[in-house]
Amino acid sequence: MTPTIYYHNLLALGVLSGTNTDEAYPVRRVADADLTLPWPIISGVGAQPGVISGEATVTLASGATRDSFVLAEGAGLSGFTIRVYSHDVDGGNLALHGDFPRASDLPFVSGLSGVTTPRRVWAVAVSGSTSGLAIPSISEMMLATRLDFPRRPQIGVNRATIHQASRIEIPGGAPFKFRLGDQLHRVDYSMIVEESALSGFETFLDVNDGGEFFWFADDLGDEYWAEVPTAEHTFDDQAGVYLFQLLVQEVPNE
Repeated sequence: MTPTIYYHNLLALGVLSGTNTDEAYPVRRVADADLTLPWPIISGVGAQPGVISGEATVTLASGATRDSFVLAEGAGLSGFTIRVYSHDVDGGNLALHGDFPRASDLPFVSGLSGVTTPRRVWAVAVSGSTSGLAIPSISEMMLATRLDFPRRPQIGVNRATIHQASRIEIPGGAPFKFRLGDQLHRVDYSMIVEESALSGFETFLDVNDGGEFFWFADDLGDEYWAEVPTAEHTFDDQAGVYLFQLLVQEVPNE
């Protein structure tokens, strides 16, 4: 498969607000890049018992387009619908860009429609009903820009797994070992890239300055929340043909 990156700049995201902005469960958590802090969808909306709805809105300083929606982590969302839309600051020109009924809590990525015009206000609304046993929540979601690699890596990929475990040596006895989480992916790509395709990677690295997290679909079809852990990137220029290296590492979700 051709690897794909879905990214945005957290620092330039804009002002987040929504229907669940109290101190305990701030809406800003849906953009803090931390999969461990949930944003519970507010309950008790409407006259019908069990109806739940919530909305997270981002107001940008200037207009922008987003071509993809990513739900990286959520819970209790089966039976609920997620909608993505945009409008002017005054609320006019409302446009729906995606309607996603959920049948599970699995992460998903979907393209957005009708996003050619830059808009300042973007919103994600979640609605549905529950038996009252649980309130659905979202730990991380993203209005993203999609970057497709120009082709599959032609050169061998350096793959590694990071074992999340701790080992404490006990003098005179067996060491104490405990696991901290699942094994994490790490892939190191070496790619031949023509100059015309290089600007996409340069934009990604510039926007992602500081190592912000992003959603990554690797060449084996695995998808996960990830980061670029290195600060230096090599662009080996051979008369307009570049050997580009990119190290991508999965981010723990617990």
